[in-house]
Amino acid sequence: MIPFVKREGLFEDLTYFCQDMDELLDRLLSQSARVHHLVAQESRAEIPPVEVWVDREGKDYHVRIALPGIDPQNVQLEVRGTTLSILAERKASCGSKDVNYLRREFRYGMLERKLTLPEELETGRITVAYNNGVLEVSAPLETRITSRRVELRTSANSIMPVIANLSE
Repeated sequence: MIPFVKREGLFEDLTYFCQDMDELLDRLLSQSARVHHLVAQESRAEIPPVEVWVDREGKDYHVRIALPGIDPQNVQLEVRGTTLSILAERKASCGSKDVNYLRREFRYGMLERKLTLPEELETGRITVAYNNGVLEVSAPLETRITSRRVELRTSANSIMPVIANLSE
């Protein structure tokens, strides 16, 4: 049997040990979180926000894309079928290598966004404007979609009204 030895300051030693472990874990976890945050930032491609709407009359289709700080010469638009592709590049400002950043949230490099356009869009009449970092794309719609009531016959010869979208 091992004799129990009473030591002076045992609880004080345990308190210091716990504090040291807390500090060690805090440093490890904060460093890990910082590395994880940097990796997540590097791997995440920037996708610019958009607003898409059709005017009240249903005649024109509009897309507004936020591209702040991007020179219009660095923006490319392509319409292929019913897909609108926006590709842009935000270039780093000059002299940024000589600066010790305390916080850096601006992202540089390529931005890309693809949107599906309605089939009724007259792609040959697309207009594009770029003002204050906002790209606006507009085009008329070929036909208006209307709703009308259509009768659907079931196998029991009963009539069931259905609303269907039909072109005029």
